[in-house]
Amino acid sequence: RIRAERAVELGLANHVVADPVAEATACARKILELPQQAVESTKRVLNIHLERAVLASLDYALAAEYQSFTTEDFRSIIARLTAGRN
Repeated sequence: RIRAERAVELGLANHVVADPVAEATACARKILELPQQAVESTKRVLNIHLERAVLASLDYALAAEYQSFTTEDFRSIIARLTAGRN
C-alpha cells in the first residue's frame, strides 16, 4: 500500500482529499453538466494520445526491461525469491 501523500510525491496522484467519494461524485456531476458530444470527443482524443504514447515508447521500455534482467541486482533478487524452493 502507498499512502495518499506518498502517491502525490511519486506523481501517481495530483492531490489528496479528505473524502474521495464526495470528490469523485462532485467531479462526475461537473462532467455530466458538460455537452455530451464534447466530453466524448475529448475522451476519444485522450485515448488516442495515450495509445500513441504507449506505442512510441514500448520498444524502449521492453529493451530497458530486458537489460535490467542482466544486472546483478536482478539476479540477487531472484536468488532470494527462489531460495529454498529446490
